[in-house]
Amino acid sequence: AAYCCTVLASGCKQNDSLQIPRGERTNVAGEFCIIYLHCNILNCKKRVADMTVILCIDNNGGRMFHGRRQSRDGAVTEKIREICKGKKLWMNAYSWKLYGNLDGVETVSDEEFLTKARWEDYCLSESDRLSSASDKIHAVILFCWNRRYPSDVSLDLDLEQWEKTMVLEFPGTSHESIKMEYYKRSGVLS
Repeated sequence: AAYCCTVLASGCKQNDSLQIPRGERTNVAGEFCIIYLHCNILNCKKRVADMTVILCIDNNGGRMFHGRRQSRDGAVTEKIREICKGKKLWMNAYSWKLYGNLDGVETVSDEEFLTKARWEDYCLSESDRLSSASDKIHAVILFCWNRRYPSDVSLDLDLEQWEKTMVLEFPGTSHESIKMEYYKRSGVLS
């Protein structure tokens, strides 16, 4: 199993064998680590914040209705391609039909993608419940349709506890205006 040393305020204990300053990224025991505080490392644990999730939502947080995506827009598809270029983008078979052939992006279709994605991977989720994988998510990219659609699948992450670090508004091909919001888990470097 891959283990990564991650120091949080409550976990800081004395150990003179390894000191890493706040914000420094380092490799410990073959795994990429981010140290959040100037602190000594004593305990190692499994890394939990691995992936960035990409979602499309309406003004009410809706994502799907009767097994179908609420909407789609070519400008959003292009933004996703730009964000993920040179990286791995995981998704389920339903999303693969629309997003499976993004130029320059290594796309992977797997129904268990939320459990298989790793550090620096992206996951496109249209229908999957995210609450069960929330401990693995270190960032969320929301594309907001700026409209209300009928929905029966909604965003199930409480982003009130996350830090919004960027908002970008751009014209869509079928939507007058689309907003892209970037959230990172509080206390996690991006």
